[in-house]
Amino acid sequence: MPEKAQLQPGVYVGQFTASQLEDTFFDSTGWGKGQLFINGYNLGRYWPTAGPQ
Repeated sequence: MPEKAQLQPGVYVGQFTASQLEDTFFDSTGWGKGQLFINGYNLGRYWPTAGPQ
């Protein structure tokens, strides 16, 4: 992943191996807005800050 956010849209592809079946989470700290897909499933959008509560 780049150190700083791009000013234009981009697609990033990566791999990971889950050694055990446990609860996991996606940490988007330091990233901009985007969508997360894993194994072709759209897990949803993410934003860098929380919206109004």
